[in-house]
Amino acid sequence: MTQKKSLGHIATLAGCGPRTVHQLLIQNGIRPRGRRSHPPCPDITRDWLHNEYIVNRNNLTALARQRGITIDHIIFLARSWDIPIRPGGAHHNDIADLDLPHPPSPTMQKITMSRYALERLRFVMTIPGQTSFAAAARTVYDGRDSALRQRLNKVENTVGFLIIDRSAKPLAPTERGREFLSEAAEILRVADAARPG
Repeated sequence: MTQKKSLGHIATLAGCGPRTVHQLLIQNGIRPRGRRSHPPCPDITRDWLHNEYIVNRNNLTALARQRGITIDHIIFLARSWDIPIRPGGAHHNDIADLDLPHPPSPTMQKITMSRYALERLRFVMTIPGQTSFAAAARTVYDGRDSALRQRLNKVENTVGFLIIDRSAKPLAPTERGREFLSEAAEILRVADAARPG
């Protein structure tokens, strides 16, 4: 510990994980250098952070500044409460600025965590009505059927259900997919109306 190497570096040298090194240090009476501890913030609750960050789409930097804490502290709180951090950490995406009539549903929130949320919604909206995945691929990916399927699978894995019924001819949404696409259409309508010029 006198060389001030990180647990990760020691773990790499020892061929094990940082948690193992941490436990071994404690077992041998060595107190590992800890991460900075964060003071309690009784006025910041999980419900407040979820509502402000997930539902109202505020960014973490602004929320941290509003409550007088560091961005690291608010990210620590979000992670400890299993609130997913949007890509880019404290930055919001293009849906955050939309004046939606209703907050996104929990299912839609899973998609809107992405920096490219509108693009993903537009992509999924192009598939219903196509005669096949190959036809949809020609429209969206200039013929790359496998790329279209892979991208659709990624979106469906994110929401946790099939959006498109693979057996339907032409391709059609599943029952849950219809609800999802209806909400997506509303979001895209608002986004298109908000475009300048």
